[in-house]
Amino acid sequence: MTKTFVALLRSSRLYYVILAIAPAVAGYLSTYQSDFSFSTVFTVGISFGLLSMAAWSANDAVDKEFDIKGQKKSLYGLYITGGTGGLLEQKIPRWIITTYIIILILVAMGLAITINFWFFALAGISGLVGIFYSLPPIQLKTRGLLGAWLTAISYGLVAFIAGCISTGGQVDYSILCFGAVMSVLVFGYDGLGHVIDYADDKANGLNTFVVQLGLPRAVKLLAVCQILPICILLGLGFTGLLNINLLGIGLMLLATVSTAILLFRGSKQPQYIYALRLISVPLLSAFFFLLVS
Repeated sequence: MTKTFVALLRSSRLYYVILAIAPAVAGYLSTYQSDFSFSTVFTVGISFGLLSMAAWSANDAVDKEFDIKGQKKSLYGLYITGGTGGLLEQKIPRWIITTYIIILILVAMGLAITINFWFFALAGISGLVGIFYSLPPIQLKTRGLLGAWLTAISYGLVAFIAGCISTGGQVDYSILCFGAVMSVLVFGYDGLGHVIDYADDKANGLNTFVVQLGLPRAVKLLAVCQILPICILLGLGFTGLLNINLLGIGLMLLATVSTAILLFRGSKQPQYIYALRLISVPLLSAFFFLLVS
């Protein structure tokens, strides 16, 4: 039983769940006034975290047959991408995996409704996108650029707005701008996983956006999506159209230029892109909080 539970947790990829929690919590922090509520922040974060866990586990369950053919990628023993292998190793029955995923979703949505209806609705939309990222017949990850952008919007803009309205705040121009920037950054960094899995996905006939575009063009697109939104924010800040932390955004620009260089080098030396995928979690989380500081 313990081994089964550990395997289920491994399939949820807890490290990468942070990327679902960060934008929602950043949304709360951007709109609360003087009445900071730890319980609300906790509920916001846990709701999106549990939904992300369910989505990752669904991905592991659906991809089991492909994972047999492919290869789990790791760097110095740390998991990067590909199937975790836990569900295969323990030969966990599908009904147990399904029950685990349903429980995660029900607990997440039960917590979400305690905040307000609109938070519940947005969390539900994000959760559905996460689940149908992997589940047929929709299977967003095989829908090329459309699927990739819908996923990025769900984990960026939608999560950020959900965090904002958890305080009862209004969605205005600045919220939409910051949320849109988060979505582009999510695409630019989360897409690294598809770059790493390009050969396996192509061999298995999975039409990810990297397979659709081809590796060279996909790498260029991701690099642009890492740098361009920060440049746009700086432009809006300098012109006075958006109130931003110029120092924080300047540091973000320096970091994104560095990661874009690593991305291009990684197309020839995979260890660079493996490292970039690994550090993208704390890096993106820091970006989200810098945006609203």
